[in-house]
Amino acid sequence: MLSEVWFEEIQGRDLSPSTVQAYRDRLDKQIVPALGQLKLRELSVGVVDRHLGAVRASYRQATTHRAKHGSSIAKTTRSVLSGICGNQPVP
Repeated sequence: MLSEVWFEEIQGRDLSPSTVQAYRDRLDKQIVPALGQLKLRELSVGVVDRHLGAVRASYRQATTHRAKHGSSIAKTTRSVLSGICGNQPVP
């Protein structure tokens, strides 16, 4: 799976352990369950935008603590997707 190849690659980069863990969490909790069955050519801007909107919405409906982090979670999810798709380097 492309996401696993990407994740193995970033583990060799100079990233903090908390960043690597945040990326792993986004893969396991948001990206692979919702988008993992898609082929890369099926991953369009619209599909990604809808997915990120759903991530934000799911956190807004959650407890107050989780609701505060919905936008941050969606941004990290977007960064991971961008890295996987090769659109921009992940810091």
